[in-house]
Amino acid sequence: AKEMWIDLIGRAGFYPYYIEKVCQEEQLTLSLQDQIKTEFFKSDYLPNIYFHQQQKEIEIALSNGNNIAVSAPTSFGKSLLIEEIVARKQFCNILIIQPTLALIDETRKKLSKYKGDYNLIINTRQIVLEKNIFILTAERVLEFPNLPNIDFFVIDEFYKICNRLNDSRIDSLNVALLRVMKHNTQAMF
Repeated sequence: AKEMWIDLIGRAGFYPYYIEKVCQEEQLTLSLQDQIKTEFFKSDYLPNIYFHQQQKEIEIALSNGNNIAVSAPTSFGKSLLIEEIVARKQFCNILIIQPTLALIDETRKKLSKYKGDYNLIINTRQIVLEKNIFILTAERVLEFPNLPNIDFFVIDEFYKICNRLNDSRIDSLNVALLRVMKHNTQAMF
């Protein structure tokens, strides 16, 4: 019964859970086909991380240089996709727009492991270096003096702004979006 359950998890595309269950079952061996599928869903840049099917589709689209809009629940793993982009070290200037200071701090903590590769910027008084990750609110993007061209940007937790009628931050977000997108920046919303 366990083997059948594990097989169903794999067929549904839930590879992070599939790998976890397979690793728990010492006597279970993967077929060559399952090994190939599993390897396909493995992150190329984050150790021991496997994407589920929808995450992998988004990761492929981003790898191909596409802009993408993702509407998904909090548990979907969009932050993991952001970390995958950062871990690639492909972009010089990454902008992550967050709606709240608490989310800025959470993102800063999560991405602090990349300080050796990127300068993390969370306010307008910090010095811009060659490779930067800007983690800002839309208002701070507009206040930032001499914001360099952004290579990749993310509007994270967008729904927290959009769900509030008459939220003046919508205007700031739209202006920030126009400012960044005029340079043909790749984006994930």
